[in-house]
Amino acid sequence: MSQSLRTVMLTGSDRRHRWVARQLARELSVVGIVGEEKAASITSTNGMPPDDAHVVDRHFAERDAAESALLGEVHKFPPVEVKRIPAGTLNTEEVYRWVREREPEYLVLYGTGILKAPLLEFYDGRVINLHLGLSPYYRGSGTNFWPFVDGVPEWVGATIGSSLTLPILTQNLLVTLLNEKAGPLVGWGFINAWPVGLE
Repeated sequence: MSQSLRTVMLTGSDRRHRWVARQLARELSVVGIVGEEKAASITSTNGMPPDDAHVVDRHFAERDAAESALLGEVHKFPPVEVKRIPAGTLNTEEVYRWVREREPEYLVLYGTGILKAPLLEFYDGRVINLHLGLSPYYRGSGTNFWPFVDGVPEWVGATIGSSLTLPILTQNLLVTLLNEKAGPLVGWGFINAWPVGLE
């Protein structure tokens, strides 16, 4: 683990959030994690037409199966101090104090509610935002579900931002995951991405 870049991660509580936190902790000095419980993005399919309910149920079942196959079992966050909070409490004074006490240089935001004052103001310019969904087209929850519903699968993706308050020039990016022989396994295209570099 790097001794530089003291980082606090603000994230959700699902398998993908724990997996990203574990990967981040391998590269940076993660000094704390705020794990926000997630409100269900679609709480119930009751009352939906049966065909719509089937599509919603199938999508989330397949997503969970794919995450299980790709990420494996990830029962815990990395071995750092974790503060678990209920959904909707990210911007409280209590969370602000807890984060400040860890003295991070940067915050990494992935899979939580919208970050606001006081954390956003204090860490202005020092927030890395990882958002599933192409901002500003898809915000909130289910951001890689709704493009399929809307008939625009090319809008499935992610947005990486180096600040939430400062204007940043965007560009298109192509990211390729390589196998052990440097052959391509999978590639992602990012439209209007915010380039980020941690040195």
